[in-house]
Amino acid sequence: MAVYEGRRWWATALLALGLSLATTTVAERREAPPLDRLASGGSARVVEAIDGDTVVLADGRQVRLVGIQAPKLPLGRADFPAWPLAPEAKTRLESLALGRPVSLLHGGRRTDRHGRVLAHLRREDGLWLQGEMLRSGLARVYTFADNRALAAEMLALEGEARAARRGLWGHPFYAIRRHDALSGVVDSFQLVEAACCRSAKPAVAPSSISAPTGEPISPPGWRQAIVSCSAARASTIVRSRVLWSGCAAGWNGATDRKCT
Repeated sequence: MAVYEGRRWWATALLALGLSLATTTVAERREAPPLDRLASGGSARVVEAIDGDTVVLADGRQVRLVGIQAPKLPLGRADFPAWPLAPEAKTRLESLALGRPVSLLHGGRRTDRHGRVLAHLRREDGLWLQGEMLRSGLARVYTFADNRALAAEMLALEGEARAARRGLWGHPFYAIRRHDALSGVVDSFQLVEAACCRSAKPAVAPSSISAPTGEPISPPGWRQAIVSCSAARASTIVRSRVLWSGCAAGWNGATDRKCT
């Protein structure tokens, strides 16, 4: 009887351990982004953070963390005030990456027009830098047609930060505007949320674009409308951002200048 009880105890303990390991494995698999499906671009040590979405490697290359945009710093540009939370975003990226080796992973175009490397960055312990910046609310998703890899995963992390009003999502400067409150706003860059209906090239510059309800979502007098549906297409999400741009525009009306 004692032998049987001992065997039953060990069987129960092993079963519990197995379930614990299985649960951990499933959780890790669920939470970890599928970075391994991206193409490897080697690894290097980070020696500087330029801002909240750009780092410098030990070999001198600059890497733009593809798929996200952090609040901007002037970086030598005249008449360009720092966006709110820009210093905090830079400090956060420094705390995550400075002095550490990172793996460069590519899911699309590998360099931008400035010669910077476009890559997802993963630390040696597996931490995904883009994901952590989005989770902390110090960056937003910013994808392009030639670099949509992991858009769904990034939007999910952004959504988590938005729901918790972390970082920029709790700051009025980055508030998402309603289209019906913008009729008097011109020559500015606004972030508007609406149903994704169709995409217009900048060169087309339509005077208005109608939502599926037929309601116009371009304020009168605006010269250009760009509907960004790439994130919605990439992640099958029907709601997307609508970016309205004017001349020499700043985010949500900041740093506006008249056209000359």
